[in-house]
Amino acid sequence: MKNRTMKKLVYFLDDEVFLSEIFQEYFETEDVDVMVFNHPKEAIEACLSNPPDIMLIDYRLPEMIGLEVAEIIDDKIIKILMTGELAPPANDLFKLTINKPYKLESLKSIILDVDL
Repeated sequence: MKNRTMKKLVYFLDDEVFLSEIFQEYFETEDVDVMVFNHPKEAIEACLSNPPDIMLIDYRLPEMIGLEVAEIIDDKIIKILMTGELAPPANDLFKLTINKPYKLESLKSIILDVDL
């Protein structure tokens, strides 16, 4: 468990560059350090070298789907699936599934409220 005074490290993986830029700007607060990724392989490599506390993963990505990314990265990382799919496959890899479109305020509450 992390010290409460430490910033949460959050990774955001979405192939939509514009969404990633918005996410980065919105979530760069004193409570959160954010890194955004648009390619799954880059995000996976970052998770291996510097694991985040929380990772938000888009369902549909180039090269693989979000479930495959979640299977590869460490189980200790809290994973949140973001999807526009009407019926994403049930799984236990993700702590939470958020449907697109989502409100940034809602995501912020979720990220800040997650217990590490």
